Amino acid sequence: MRSAESELEGARDAVTRDVWKAYTDLRVALRKQDSAARLLAAADSAFAASLEAYQQGLGTYPDVVNAQRNLTAARGIDVDTRASIYTGSAALALS
Repeated sequence: MRSAESELEGARDAVTRDVWKAYTDLRVALRKQDSAARLLAAADSAFAASLEAYQQGLGTYPDVVNAQRNLTAARGIDVDTRASIYTGSAALALS
């Protein structure tokens, strides 16, 4: 009887741990989403400004390429963050 109670308590603790981890992972992903959106907006703005400067003869092509590289990286971070949110939501639902 004691071993069954101990096993049940262990299983209950494991489930609680899994739910709590899934919940905190989702909250972290949601916080990262805000940062990723700001990063993406800043990178997009920087790319647009760099391209405009280049078109007006005030910037260099390497500046445009660098801004484009940063924009691509920011888009990747945004996509990864969204994937983390979907994964975290699914993990929480399954927990």
